[in-house]
Amino acid sequence: MGKLQIIILCGVAGSGKSTESHKLYETLGFPVLSSDVNRSRLGRGENDQSVSRQAFDLMASETKNLLKLGQSVILDACFRTPKSRKAFIEIGRECGANITAYCIDTPIAIAKERNSKRTRFVPNDVIDRQYQTLIWPTLDEVDRIVFIRDGKEDYAKVRPFSLIGKNPPTLSNEQNRPIRKNRHGGYISFDIDRTLFERHSGDPIENLGVPIPNMIAKVKSYLSEGRKVVILTARSESQWGMIVDALAAQGIVGVQITNKKSSRMDLLFDDKAVGCIENVGVTHFEMLTEARNLIDALRSDTTNVVGVSFRIDDWMQNYNLVVKSYLKNERLK
Repeated sequence: MGKLQIIILCGVAGSGKSTESHKLYETLGFPVLSSDVNRSRLGRGENDQSVSRQAFDLMASETKNLLKLGQSVILDACFRTPKSRKAFIEIGRECGANITAYCIDTPIAIAKERNSKRTRFVPNDVIDRQYQTLIWPTLDEVDRIVFIRDGKEDYAKVRPFSLIGKNPPTLSNEQNRPIRKNRHGGYISFDIDRTLFERHSGDPIENLGVPIPNMIAKVKSYLSEGRKVVILTARSESQWGMIVDALAAQGIVGVQITNKKSSRMDLLFDDKAVGCIENVGVTHFEMLTEARNLIDALRSDTTNVVGVSFRIDDWMQNYNLVVKSYLKNERLK
């Protein structure tokens, strides 16, 4: 018998999780445990949210029992956040199972179209909010991540072999520095306050300010290019609905909201951020300052051209790193 496995399907309503779980069942033969089925068993149907807690508790109990019997399982639910996945991942680790997350990454328009044809219809505003709060799993949670797009495997990420089946180690600050990963699935992140919407000293926290047109235009431009945009905010989750409504009023819908950074973030637009050259320890502002100083030095000290030229060489090396980083982030490389 091979290694025990838990396969967790993640995605919004209408994304195709049940279709994928059926495919996996036919391929692997693992039983499928479904939160919808449990809601139907415990309540008034698959959409009865009043019994969701009990449905997931039952699902967790069934998962643990099957793993203890040596049976791998497929878990079919939205699993949109780390919190919703935590109990099942802990059960898997306790039972020594490998954990794979299948991320069903379906455009929101397609999910809504599929949903409209189902008998168990989920309101569109619910799908909007599911999409806004969707946080894909990371390799800190699971051993393997498979992205499914258009019904096919797009790409997969796997934890280092020595860590598979184990809880992630506690890392020092040096070891825990973000590492640039494959740009597949990457996204552009925008801050809300003072970046997309004005905010001034004394403004009430429960309100958003006036939209900033050129930054709103940037978001729309990235979306029109097919790039994924994620809103990064320090505001509490209770205020995310207000953000969704404010963005929708500007014609921006279907973007995810989070309060956590991810290694999949390609660029960050934030009024508080200071741009830094990757792995060098020099800021973009310092680069500009040094460029100005070099120009002043050339103008004022024509007798020390050799000394200034060495400074120019150093500056050009850092400049090349900036350009290379920019081209990589813009996928022009």
